[in-house]
Amino acid sequence: MRNTKIIILILLISISTIFQFNNIDTEATNNIDIQKIERWQRNWEFVNHDAFGTNYSPQNQINAENVHMLELKWTYPFPSASEFLRYQPGGIAFEGAITPPLIVDGEVFVASNMRNVYSFEANSGNMNWINIYEHNWDKAKQELPEVAGGAPHIHGLQYINGNLFTSTLNCSIEAIDSKSGQTTFSIENICKNVEGNYYSWPMYEGIGKYGSPSHPGPIYENENILIVAITGATASWGGGRAFIDGCDLNSD
Repeated sequence: MRNTKIIILILLISISTIFQFNNIDTEATNNIDIQKIERWQRNWEFVNHDAFGTNYSPQNQINAENVHMLELKWTYPFPSASEFLRYQPGGIAFEGAITPPLIVDGEVFVASNMRNVYSFEANSGNMNWINIYEHNWDKAKQELPEVAGGAPHIHGLQYINGNLFTSTLNCSIEAIDSKSGQTTFSIENICKNVEGNYYSWPMYEGIGKYGSPSHPGPIYENENILIVAITGATASWGGGRAFIDGCDLNSD
């Protein structure tokens, strides 16, 4: 990854509508009541579009006939990663972002490689809020069986029940309110004291260590259960015992 500032370029032309046409009709598009269109059709709420990870959107107002008419509306230059190291003692500066932006009813959500989560107005690019990730890596490495090495980058977000879920970095689950940017709830130490997580190998003996998943967990929508998978690190660190948790999002 280049150690330079990366600028996210979001092309926005009526992304929350679903008209079929050959030429872009701006006035007609702006007058569409997007709330009358089903959510799964008008939004991109998961890192892979939907709970099944199809990466498919039925919207077709941008097509082979008019794609050449796309134009840049706004940009946001992510601040230097080093500006946020004071919030992450023992961490490493990761520049830019690699998460695909989520589009939810006119709002854009994206996470930087420092694990900060941002909200923007899709039409104007104005920032609604930023949730700055705070974590003491030095302390966590002493208290948790993790080998993350201070690398906070993540691959995507999930929008579930009005909350944004990031990956399970540092044995935790975090939900961020999409309207306020405040942390709704968090579950800590989920990979601590895992049953059977002890190894006696020629190259390692002791508690198995875990890596830091960079992908957010999927949701079983029928029962509103968040699926959390934690995998072990490599054999040289003992390879923590992999496990899967199901979190009932209907409970407190």
